Amino acid sequence: MSENRYPKITEEGLAKLRQRIGVRITNTIEPWNYEATRDAIRHYAHGIGDDNPLWCDPEYAANTRYGDIVALPSFLFSTDRIVSGYCGGLSGVHAMWAGADWTWHKPVLRNDVITTEVYLKDLIEHQTRFAGRSVQQIYHVDFYNQHGDQVAGADSWVFRTDRDEAREKGTKYTDIRGVVEPLSDEHLAEWSRLYENEEIRGATPRYW
Repeated sequence: MSENRYPKITEEGLAKLRQRIGVRITNTIEPWNYEATRDAIRHYAHGIGDDNPLWCDPEYAANTRYGDIVALPSFLFSTDRIVSGYCGGLSGVHAMWAGADWTWHKPVLRNDVITTEVYLKDLIEHQTRFAGRSVQQIYHVDFYNQHGDQVAGADSWVFRTDRDEAREKGTKYTDIRGVVEPLSDEHLAEWSRLYENEEIRGATPRYW
């Protein structure tokens, strides 16, 4: 086995990290967005390829029950770094964002100001094919608007893994890697056609 080159998960490191469970986190990197402005919502929506007029078209949104554009639900990822994968503890140990469970309570309206309350919720150890021992590091994040109303809550987690162990084991795809065939002009043309023919439903009901 090759010499270790990266920090490893240790009992001491886990013990220190467990001391943070339930403690509110107040010092972290500032979010991408503090406010759900028209431009912030539009930039986020277009960035993920979602041009629903409810997010992007004030004239259309004015005739909905909201009376104005609203933020798409996943916009809240941009209002807190931890919910999208930032984590602490176990310095130098690899972290991979792996998922989030969301509960939404209220829509985020145009120009809402979002604040969060965050704490480390749990640490769960796993044995994995990818890297042997790994730790699921779960954070809880609550989101509030400027009126103090909770608009959403989320459990978000990363997996902490030993880099050297993962490198030695390889991945479950190691044995099936082959030559990657380049995309043909026909494939690219077909995908372009599908994009061009995409219909924005908006207020038009779908009938099945």
